[in-house]
Amino acid sequence: MKVRVAIAKTPADPSVQDLRALLRDQLSKIGVTDRLIKAGSRILIKPNAGVSTPSEAAETTDPRLVEALILLLREFAPRELIVGESSVIGTDTRKAFETSGITDVAERTGATLVDFKKERYRRRPVQDFLAVESIHVPELIDEVDIIINVPKLKTIGAVPVSLGLKNLKGFLLDSEKKLFHNTGLVKCIVDLSRTIKPQ
Repeated sequence: MKVRVAIAKTPADPSVQDLRALLRDQLSKIGVTDRLIKAGSRILIKPNAGVSTPSEAAETTDPRLVEALILLLREFAPRELIVGESSVIGTDTRKAFETSGITDVAERTGATLVDFKKERYRRRPVQDFLAVESIHVPELIDEVDIIINVPKLKTIGAVPVSLGLKNLKGFLLDSEKKLFHNTGLVKCIVDLSRTIKPQ
């Protein structure tokens, strides 16, 4: 499968408006806005707000990027914009949202914040699984039209690099996160990517 990718460099210390313009330009270049985003959609944004640290610590998605994306998506008249996360084990998701600056973004933009740890889940089989035959996923995943994965580019000890695939762990229950680490994280992340497929 061929995938189109757009890469752009931001100015130093970009404003929300800088990022909004950059996102519009890059997404337009790869045809995302024309073919994917429809009026009346329910859109789920999955940032990395897994830990309770300010964005300056470079561990979570920059709230300016989340806000720029929300403002851009508002131009397409969505029915609802949802920002969802299940923070790492031992961290309160609401606190992580607050510390990262994403709570303030939601208040300014009218986006709905969702703590997946408090949502209903259903078990979904994994096609051609490597490590786990099925994974619990939030029911909300089947109730939205678009899922947008907004990870943080960073390195961590658990895997060689943390990109969009590992960010999907923020959809999981804490018990499943533990299972992933005990079963073999890399293969479990592949299974997760075959189960939850952001657009």
